[in-house]
Amino acid sequence: MKTTLTNNWKLYIVKDSDLNPDNLDFAKYQCFNNVSIPTLLELELYRNHILGHPYESTNIWKYHKYEDYHQFYVVHFNSNRKQKVLIINGVDTIADVFVNGELVGKTENMFISYSFNLRNLKKDNELIIHIYPSVLEGRKYKITDDLFAFKYNYESLNIRKCPSSFGWDILPRTALGGIYKTVEIVDSLPIIEDVHVIAANISKESANLKFDITYRKIGNYETIIEGKCGKQLFFTRSNKIKIHNPKLWNIRGYGKPNLYKIKVKLYENGKLIETKSFRYGIRKVELKRTSTVQENGCFEFYINDRKVFLMGCNWVPVEAIKHIDDERMLVALNAVEDLNCNTVRVWGGGTYESDRFYEECDKRGIFIWHDFMMGCASYPQTPDFKRKLKTEINYIVKKLRNHPSICLWAGDNEDDLAIKYWAVNKRSPSTNILTRELIPNILKKEDNYRPYLPSSPYIDEYAEAHLKEPLSEDHLWGPRDYFKGEFYGNAVAYFTSEIGYHSLSCLDSLQRYLHKPWPFFEGEIEKDPNSRLLKKAKPTKEYMCHETVAMEDYESPFEYRILLMVNQVRTLFINDFDNINDFSIASQTSQAEAMKYFIEKMRKDYKRNGGIIWWNILDGWPQVSEALLDYYFNRKKAYDYVKICQSKNLLMMNEDPDGLNLYFVSEDDKKHRYTYEIIDAYQDKLIDSGSFVSSPRDSIKIKKVNAAEKTLLILKYKDERGKECTNHFHTHIIDIDLFKYLDAMKKYY
Repeated sequence: MKTTLTNNWKLYIVKDSDLNPDNLDFAKYQCFNNVSIPTLLELELYRNHILGHPYESTNIWKYHKYEDYHQFYVVHFNSNRKQKVLIINGVDTIADVFVNGELVGKTENMFISYSFNLRNLKKDNELIIHIYPSVLEGRKYKITDDLFAFKYNYESLNIRKCPSSFGWDILPRTALGGIYKTVEIVDSLPIIEDVHVIAANISKESANLKFDITYRKIGNYETIIEGKCGKQLFFTRSNKIKIHNPKLWNIRGYGKPNLYKIKVKLYENGKLIETKSFRYGIRKVELKRTSTVQENGCFEFYINDRKVFLMGCNWVPVEAIKHIDDERMLVALNAVEDLNCNTVRVWGGGTYESDRFYEECDKRGIFIWHDFMMGCASYPQTPDFKRKLKTEINYIVKKLRNHPSICLWAGDNEDDLAIKYWAVNKRSPSTNILTRELIPNILKKEDNYRPYLPSSPYIDEYAEAHLKEPLSEDHLWGPRDYFKGEFYGNAVAYFTSEIGYHSLSCLDSLQRYLHKPWPFFEGEIEKDPNSRLLKKAKPTKEYMCHETVAMEDYESPFEYRILLMVNQVRTLFINDFDNINDFSIASQTSQAEAMKYFIEKMRKDYKRNGGIIWWNILDGWPQVSEALLDYYFNRKKAYDYVKICQSKNLLMMNEDPDGLNLYFVSEDDKKHRYTYEIIDAYQDKLIDSGSFVSSPRDSIKIKKVNAAEKTLLILKYKDERGKECTNHFHTHIIDIDLFKYLDAMKKYY
């Protein structure tokens, strides 16, 4: 029997300086009644009209004054038995748990669930969960020179909590915490603690499956394991079986994501006492890589012995305060499919997703590159931190390892860069025992059947000894200036795992979260006398808050992002915009053309490169960002451009050193015959036409094209079945007229 404790909670909050831990007096604390779980303190402060909506104007900054508040969640539950088990599926973060006044356990990690045995229960029982202020707990640790984090993120280094909840460039500081998953009372835990399916010797002809079953208590057990995929069935009383002609799981575009429905039936003395059911995909995954870009170098993945070109997006928390939100997650995953992505990268600055997320990725054939939750920092190497991380990695790996969609574990996001270049006490990334020893040792024991990358980007010992050689896999941010400038144009990594270009939200979205969307700056603006760029300008407080700056402080990180966006627009267009509507269109066009260029550049060299994972799909709060969907699910212009340039078969152009060339990239296993036309949209004139035969799973150069030095070209093409498609390309796309561009585009789209 299971009881979910959802309603009728009380929440008491008290400032740390007013708390007497030896004499808790709830009557003196601020109280919120009728609280429903899951919740977090930010949500309760808003629901109870203490503060305005956290995402409106600069309101989020006002929530920070509650960072030193303790939270006491209180609920009563009935029990018909003296012994039960309490399950807390997600508490953020450090808490003491009391039942009937007795301390039954503690929590110290947001990312794992906790279970506590309850004894001597009565008919009516009181549960209290006391959550400590994470910010104050984080400040108890000494910060040494070998540690590094962004300003305002140092409290996060020793606390196993979503790193970006302390403030990031894409998410606000929401560090208050709460109970963000369900709380349950059960009679007992299942006898089957875990079933680990290990697939080996995988081919089209056969696969060996081993079922490693862990029990919570000793017994005289017998198991029967059944599996079904379509019409294929298997049955075994053993923990091993050989599957002939297995139905293999594949990523989108490379075959069906076949899943076996598996039932493990547990018998004791001939009686069925328990059944565990789940889905499992049989597949083989390999990563082939060299440390750097070099002769015969690579960074590429193979699924079932076949090279796959990964094309997808980074995945950040879809909701800043809630962390996990299945409704928003499904909108984002539907967009991932609509854009013809086959990959998401669960980013290490966020959180582990809901069970539903991994199930959906399994079902949809989406390759997951999965970071562990460490990002942009140099973390402690202390015994205490290693203990906490070891518990977390063990828990997460065991929980997720049966999901075929998870095809890569990565130790962290950009921590090698932080250790090597950003920390005060710089050192070799190879000294990071968290990602070089602790995590791989766990994976070797618990999940040795998928590749592991210690960091992204990964600076191994060879790369560190050859720093002049570009990394084979890289995050291409750089100066974030003109998207066809030297930095982006000269990038040679085989795999781009982060790249993006930001823009304003859609206009109606801006008006929902900002009181005054125009102008962007206040005070004096300093212009560059030698260009159209602005040198210095202070964003308004509202824009500073939503770009995203953690504190109301012009010296905070990420304050530069509005100025950067404005300069990107001023680089691309000759127009001077005097209203938010025109600037919003210009900003989104700038982002759209940049994303188009980044993706097509990687696809142009389809066989050389391993893929691109751009930044990112959906905002977790309203902001100026790189996302293609803003927080309110409105599509930016880049969404439509990316959908075209990620088409299965694409005609495209590139300005190479030898001139303007026409390319065709195909993700089809078959050849097709195409005819095409190239139209100068500014002159409304046909400048070229022809035909060609595509090459399966390849990019081919069709021909060199002569066109005006600065013009908009429309590429129309159709296959032998008559399916018509359209793409475009702007030559020398800098200092162009937005309105001339838009008028020309309207004729063909």
